[in-house]
Amino acid sequence: MGSNAFDRSADRSLADFDVPHVFTLSGLWNIPSLAKTGFWKEVTGGFLLSGIWRSQSGNVSSPFILGFDLNRDLSGTNDRPAIANPTAPATSVAFANAFSGAFGCGASATGYFDINCNSVELNANRYVVDPTIRTGIAGRNTLRAPGYNTFDMSLQRSFKVPFTPMEQDRFEIRFDYFNVFNTPIFRFEVGGLADGDVTNPFFNQTNLNTGVSVGQSGARSGRLQLRYMF
Repeated sequence: MGSNAFDRSADRSLADFDVPHVFTLSGLWNIPSLAKTGFWKEVTGGFLLSGIWRSQSGNVSSPFILGFDLNRDLSGTNDRPAIANPTAPATSVAFANAFSGAFGCGASATGYFDINCNSVELNANRYVVDPTIRTGIAGRNTLRAPGYNTFDMSLQRSFKVPFTPMEQDRFEIRFDYFNVFNTPIFRFEVGGLADGDVTNPFFNQTNLNTGVSVGQSGARSGRLQLRYMF
């Protein structure tokens, strides 16, 4: 069952792996030798420098309410909050007094409190968790982490293997450097500080996470490769 059994369209949204914008720029440079002939030409020539810059949209997540079964489907993980004020801060959540005991808070004079038990006005919050408000449910995967960009570089050199009869035999040494400028990548993470759980004090604050980019650690790193090609 979806978050709202009476409005299945609320569960029709972006895929978990949706990335609407990706821009990639790559280049290759055959570095000229420092010498024209002789030993130093062989030593300093033949190097290939390559780079790739990638800029893309951040990943998505759904706002959800962990531990409360508002739609009565016997699951406390698939319910989502309702939208109170779509122009309010993206991290703001109001909880109805009905949940005051669960959070160890006293009843609020306004009828709503935040995650820190402070009384709040409903209109001052983007999301609301209230068992009497089950319309205007927040859509699936409507949270978007900030976009990010990375720059990777590679330097390689191939050497002809003189003691084999095959002309295509090569020995290659290559050094790859990922995220050269150590650009931070903030994403929604399973097990990270910030996620889509509105009962999390760090809800929707992806700047508290240090994400992982596809295939490589988000932090700057290098890799040395030795390869024999035949």
